[in-house]
Amino acid sequence: MSYLTNLIVYFVSTPSVYTLSGTWEKQPLVPSEMVFSTAVAVATMGVVAGLMVGFSIIKIRRKKV
Repeated sequence: MSYLTNLIVYFVSTPSVYTLSGTWEKQPLVPSEMVFSTAVAVATMGVVAGLMVGFSIIKIRRKKV
């Protein structure tokens, strides 16, 4: 057999670890409070950044006139 055929036979005959049952450990559930607080923090940073950009644009426009 050729090298490519041997390689294909090897990968087809050896199952992936991801498809075998019992190979994944159950992960702990992420608390909803942490997801909510992270979303609020990201939204707050977005609002603050938006306000900073808005105020700087207004200030630049006032300087030009």
